[in-house]
Amino acid sequence: MTDQATDPADPAAGTGLRQHPSPLDIVSSVVSSGSSPAPLLPVVAKLLWGDAADLAGLPHPKYDIIAGADVLLFVDAHEGLLRTLEQLASATTVVLIEHTDRGKEAHEYPCDLLLFLKRVAAEGRWKPTVVRDSGRHITIRMVHVDAPW
Repeated sequence: MTDQATDPADPAAGTGLRQHPSPLDIVSSVVSSGSSPAPLLPVVAKLLWGDAADLAGLPHPKYDIIAGADVLLFVDAHEGLLRTLEQLASATTVVLIEHTDRGKEAHEYPCDLLLFLKRVAAEGRWKPTVVRDSGRHITIRMVHVDAPW
């Protein structure tokens, strides 16, 4: 006996589980349904850090603002993240990274953030500023060392 309404291409088919949209699909939907008459909408696209095909598939070679959230947890990916930022940034690009302090660290900042900042300093391409709000949220703002300001 089969369920005629089940899509065989759906990995959740016949399991009783509902397939949920990916985070990329959700963000794309929110951006495209924006009610403001903005002349330019943000770009939402798949981007595996350092992946040449994903980089080539982006609509623009450089971006004015690059934003990320909770992207520092996987310290082995920091190098790929910095390579990707360098490829997508111009001298005037601003990078904003939101980070959550998930535990009680012995240091002022979480270890993953400290490792990222150490790598940024060693490379010498970015000027980072770190701001912690009154809670667990941390914002890293980076501008290129060649920024005109």
